[in-house]
Amino acid sequence: MADRIRRRALPGVVVKVDYQLKAEHALDVSNADVVVFGDAQIGVPAPYQFSQTQSDISADVSSHNLSPGAVLALADLLFDASPKAFTLGISGVKFDRIKEGLSDQASENLGQAEAFLVKWLSQP
Repeated sequence: MADRIRRRALPGVVVKVDYQLKAEHALDVSNADVVVFGDAQIGVPAPYQFSQTQSDISADVSSHNLSPGAVLALADLLFDASPKAFTLGISGVKFDRIKEGLSDQASENLGQAEAFLVKWLSQP
């Protein structure tokens, strides 16, 4: 998803990619007006779920794998920054084996999530 959005070169959109959220991401978040956290998720309705994300000061910030809410809380605490934030959870299909590529259903979910996000980012 990130590479697809990056290739579109949408005005004002900065794409950051990492395998997991860390405390260092609070600085990136603090420099944004709006943040969208995206990830494949189990248990979200197909093809995707888009929801507002709140700062979560009670979240564990002692690991190298933070929740979006924890990153937002750190951005607020360290940089006095509270951007609007959302999570785009793309419905995953099968996570029981590590392998290259996506299933047909996961590819379709990704395509629909991308179309939604491009439209959403293009709104004033």
